[in-house]
Amino acid sequence: MAQVADYNIANASGASVRSDLNLVFDAIKTLNSGGSDPSNTAAFMPYVDTADNNNLKIRNSSNNGFTTIGPVDTANLGLLPAAGGTMTGQLQLNASTSPTSPGLCFSGDTDTGLLRAAANVIGVATAGSQRMLIDQNGDVALGGTTTVTNSAKLTVNNDTQVVASFECQTDDPQIYLGDNMASVANNTLVMGYDRTENRGYLIIAGDADFAGLSVGPTGRIGVGKGATTERFECSQAIKAQGSAANFNAGGEGTIIDFGGTEGRIGTVIGGSGNAARPLAFLVGGSEKARFSETGKFLVGDTVDISGSGTTVAMGVTGGDLRVRTEGGDTRRIYFLQGTGNYNLGSTGGAAIGATTTAVTGGFDHEIFFETNKHGANGAERLRITSDGTVRITSGFGTEGANLEILNTGSNAAGIHLKSGHGNFAIYNSRLNANCLEFMDDGATKMMLKPVTNASGTQHDLQLTNSAGTLVNYFTGFHTTSESVASANGNRAGIHFDGNTMYLHAPSSSSAFEVWTSDGGTAGTSLTKIKLRISQTGDVTNINNNYGHLSDEKLKQDIVDSGSQWNDIKAMKIRKYKLKDAVSSLGLDNAPIHLGVVAQELEAAGMNGLVTDVPDVEDGVDQGTVTKSVKASIIYMKAVKALQESMERIETLETKVAALESA
Repeated sequence: MAQVADYNIANASGASVRSDLNLVFDAIKTLNSGGSDPSNTAAFMPYVDTADNNNLKIRNSSNNGFTTIGPVDTANLGLLPAAGGTMTGQLQLNASTSPTSPGLCFSGDTDTGLLRAAANVIGVATAGSQRMLIDQNGDVALGGTTTVTNSAKLTVNNDTQVVASFECQTDDPQIYLGDNMASVANNTLVMGYDRTENRGYLIIAGDADFAGLSVGPTGRIGVGKGATTERFECSQAIKAQGSAANFNAGGEGTIIDFGGTEGRIGTVIGGSGNAARPLAFLVGGSEKARFSETGKFLVGDTVDISGSGTTVAMGVTGGDLRVRTEGGDTRRIYFLQGTGNYNLGSTGGAAIGATTTAVTGGFDHEIFFETNKHGANGAERLRITSDGTVRITSGFGTEGANLEILNTGSNAAGIHLKSGHGNFAIYNSRLNANCLEFMDDGATKMMLKPVTNASGTQHDLQLTNSAGTLVNYFTGFHTTSESVASANGNRAGIHFDGNTMYLHAPSSSSAFEVWTSDGGTAGTSLTKIKLRISQTGDVTNINNNYGHLSDEKLKQDIVDSGSQWNDIKAMKIRKYKLKDAVSSLGLDNAPIHLGVVAQELEAAGMNGLVTDVPDVEDGVDQGTVTKSVKASIIYMKAVKALQESMERIETLETKVAALESA
């Protein structure tokens, strides 16, 4: 042990220099060891403190203090070697809570390690993110959770599809939930994978043979069977509840048992071998339906769904009841009496059928109804075609009607139409027999009633009000005296009762005639023709008179017209024949007409007299027009021009008289 006052070798004699050098070398050799700090120090100077457990100390870079390294009497100065070692005290780490800088990390990977996530909580970080937590209760959280939740021993948080994966490289992996793994029979729940059979299994209070739930590699499920080759296989009866007796007294055949005698599905003993045993359905302890040995489906003793040469399928899919057959273009659902057979054309039940007809690109489908009437041949009665047409093919109703709407109620409608705009009904009138009444929102709007008037005339269509009072009627033209009928025949027309107009079209002249009464009974010989529109378009009336409403109260801005002299003078009055008359009668026989030409009036500047009427055929505008002339205005123009002529004549007469007197 040696220390020196300084490391400076002053000039002196050889012996003095040698003594100073030996002292310096002793200090260096003993690392400046001593019971107190050296008096002469320098940065990075080593020093063994013999008064402090022989700890090796080194002067800091600021040369203002020593840093303790470790005791020189202890291997590795008391430090852990890179190859390992034993700590005799606590290792204290940085209390960092950041996963990006954990308190314990690795060289070259400083964001991966252990951290103090919170008080009494250890965290594990990788790549700067927290991956696991262990709290003060020993609860573990995996994934991206920041806390242990739900008081669970293990919490897993993962945003990907696979939340947890359990694998075993050398044995069958299992997840166990229970209280005694030493006794498999007492297990609560075990989920596992059988490597040998390549299947998953679920054991619920099971045994070592996996007599629980087994799920095979292709979705096959076995209950109490271990591995199974069936889609679903169960070693015993399936019971919804309780431990009820088997399906029958023989103790065999239960497939599904819903408890007690409330409901069971099973096979019935009594057939020849298991293959011939019926499948029966029990409700309330008694059989309600079965599949028989011959393949028939029986519901009670009334319903028989079976096939003969065809495959019959009946089921419900998505709320639809489907009846299917294999083969054939026509299929029927039969309604039979007793055990009889369906026999179309004689007394033998009824049927609803469907047909399939191949067409280009697919098939047309139709529905039909067949009935048999006692004592008469049966036949198809009604068909709904592929385009929605309802076709009634024959009938046995009242008076041979093909369609009957029967309603025995006193006020019930035969036809009732209802919408958001109101109710409309058509029915036999409650006020008059043999009448058809039309109602809108409960009020009678029209009534159709065949009646006989006072003279005995039968009217075909009568309109009455809600009280049954005659309003109007339409009929063929009939009279009791035949005086009019003999001349004009019995033709359909419009008939107004009592001093009312009749519209009649006699075939002899193809004209339309308006008839009115002279005050006698309507429909008698007192009725007269008042107006006729002939085939040629000529209009004639009984007194050669016609007019229009011209009351002053209907007019305003009444002023005298201007001169019409030039317009009348410019009009060209032409003789001509109509083209359709020439086409039908020939040029020589076609009548000659006197009148004006619309285009010539326009050329003369009288456009106001001409009107363009669009040409329409069957409701379609042809894009052309036919011009018409306002003849009544021409008449007024002519009257005005005549007045002007009279004035001029009167003026000339005055002048002539003056000249004559002179």
